[in-house]
Amino acid sequence: MKTPALLIPLIFALTLQQTTAQQPRQPNKTALVIGNSGYRYSPQLPEPAGEARAMKAALERIGFQVELLIDGGQEQMLDAVERFEELLKRRGGTALFHYGGHGVQVDGENYLLAVDREIPHEGRVRTRAVPVSEIIASMQASPSDTNIVILDACRDNPLPPDTRSTNVRGLAPIAKTPPNTLIAFSADSGQLAKDGLFTPTLLKYIEEPGMDIVEVLRRVRGDVYAASNRTQLPTDFNQLFDAVYLAERPQAVAAAVAPPITPKKIADGSSVAASLGASKENDRYSVSLSAGQTLTVYTTGSTDTFGRLQDSGGTSLTTNDDGGSGSNFRISHTVSEAGTYYIIVSGYDNATGSYQLHAAVSAAHRFRVSLSTVDAAGSTDGVAAQACQSDFGSGYDVAAWEDIKRIYAATPSGDRSNFITSSLGLSIGESNSLLVKRSNSEIYSGRRHYYITYHNGSVPGHYLQHDNIDSSTISLGSWWVTMKALCYGW
Repeated sequence: MKTPALLIPLIFALTLQQTTAQQPRQPNKTALVIGNSGYRYSPQLPEPAGEARAMKAALERIGFQVELLIDGGQEQMLDAVERFEELLKRRGGTALFHYGGHGVQVDGENYLLAVDREIPHEGRVRTRAVPVSEIIASMQASPSDTNIVILDACRDNPLPPDTRSTNVRGLAPIAKTPPNTLIAFSADSGQLAKDGLFTPTLLKYIEEPGMDIVEVLRRVRGDVYAASNRTQLPTDFNQLFDAVYLAERPQAVAAAVAPPITPKKIADGSSVAASLGASKENDRYSVSLSAGQTLTVYTTGSTDTFGRLQDSGGTSLTTNDDGGSGSNFRISHTVSEAGTYYIIVSGYDNATGSYQLHAAVSAAHRFRVSLSTVDAAGSTDGVAAQACQSDFGSGYDVAAWEDIKRIYAATPSGDRSNFITSSLGLSIGESNSLLVKRSNSEIYSGRRHYYITYHNGSVPGHYLQHDNIDSSTISLGSWWVTMKALCYGW
């Protein structure tokens, strides 16, 4: 007997619903991807930055939530690892860390090199690089079920040859791999990895459905070994308990492809009522911002929310869990470029329920760097202020050290690096210093004018320092100087 035509859609829907219900819930998948190419004190590497972007895109296509860091400084890398650990504590599931860039071994310990730290000799590696063991420990401290660490860093030792205790090349083997963890290297111990070979080969296989990570790495090993004319042999240290599939097996019944979610647009003063249900992982909102504007976004209500801010390319800029009232998130972030930004709202530990989203956008930041260089080598007070008013109008004055300290202290710790580089316009080094005033005077004494410097913890011995922020992250000094001024106003 033929099935009536009107019943066919109903039967299909019920069958699909039953089949879907039988599928086990897939674990959360979270990744941190770092690609360091633009080294300031070591040979630059052309490939890691682009490979990291490709890795992020591939992982997102197979369901990972990914934070991407390109050309990370030491503090940025450590902050990213800390955010990764906090996110894993909330999400659990499968954790993956991928790094491309320079790496060195010292006394059997492996270190990843940041782009902003000069390492004049081997003895400084421990304090100026990021230890791999710290990254593994952060992953182990979370409730993630499975940890995967992939290091494409077995390149030639970038330290000066006459400063090394040994001539060891590449990275060191892992003495003890933690339980349910896999650590993969782009080359065997003591071997060098060719730039642009391992990660592109990994990208060929990582999205293959039905292929577990051990099989993925086995195929990568064979391809890389052949392509390198048998000089590079990727290796791994495997303590996984079960087969781990980064890309899931094809399902017997293909689910209907949902249309892409269009983010809801918000603006200054927006207040949106919404809810998180069991059938969706997050809500998405978009906002258009100008360079220098500060977005403050938060939720209210009884639902435990988690917030993330991303740029138009999907790079995570900042996250927050309980920064607002109760269990609500609160994010305040100053953007350095104009464009569309995205706020992703999800429930902590899959929490569901209603919430209210609020947004506020401030005027462009009030700190601006003068357009012209100021000759402040004389004893005249007010030359920097004159430059600020000439460049930006009567509403501007030279920035006061007291205001900088006050605003820095009020900035959330996760946004302070962005405040220094984007809002203040500082970059590391005394040559990038900016004129300021202190206690309404631009002059300390004689012809020495006040200026601020971003030292990131390392102050030159000749530097005449009067005050500092966060153990000399920003220092206030004075000297006979010619430089640009930091202006403050509307």
